[in-house]
Amino acid sequence: MPNCDFYAAGDDFHLIVDFVLRETSCRVFELTSRPNTRVREFRSADALVSIRRAGAPWPPLLVLWPVSANPNVRFRRVNVAAQGRRRAWWREEPEGWGLIQLYLVGPRGRSLSPSHTNHNTAERAARWRSTYPDLDAPSSWDFGAVTRESSRLNRFIRSQAVLKYGSRPVLPGAAALFEAGVERSLN
Repeated sequence: MPNCDFYAAGDDFHLIVDFVLRETSCRVFELTSRPNTRVREFRSADALVSIRRAGAPWPPLLVLWPVSANPNVRFRRVNVAAQGRRRAWWREEPEGWGLIQLYLVGPRGRSLSPSHTNHNTAERAARWRSTYPDLDAPSSWDFGAVTRESSRLNRFIRSQAVLKYGSRPVLPGAAALFEAGVERSLN
């Protein structure tokens, strides 16, 4: 199964990113850069956590590049000046058929929504190929390797769960928030 919805908070994010960097072939990038800057790569879980202290949006939405599936990833520059953003001209985002989403979601007020992993399949990428003609052919990706890396991440997340709400694993940091009265959101 390519996706996993789960509840995580606090130290859970460090745990997950540390696992990705130590136990997979994946490199970790933010989903999109801040205006007028290159996309950031996180080479350690501590580097990811340090952006929280720097006042960047927290937790970040991440993209995992499974290098074992394709040695090349593309970074696309998006013109945001046309979108009417003052003093913002561009931002950057990684692109590729086999990138894995790791969307970490922290508490908002007194509510916690699920975090999420997902990735394309070869069939879905082939169906969308004509929509993104600038990308390499989906066949340039080893989707078996993408699925292996994504499944490894999802198994790790499930193994760290201290309880479940329906099919959604709850990691220790999120469980502590729920115990303290934070409400669980379903979306």
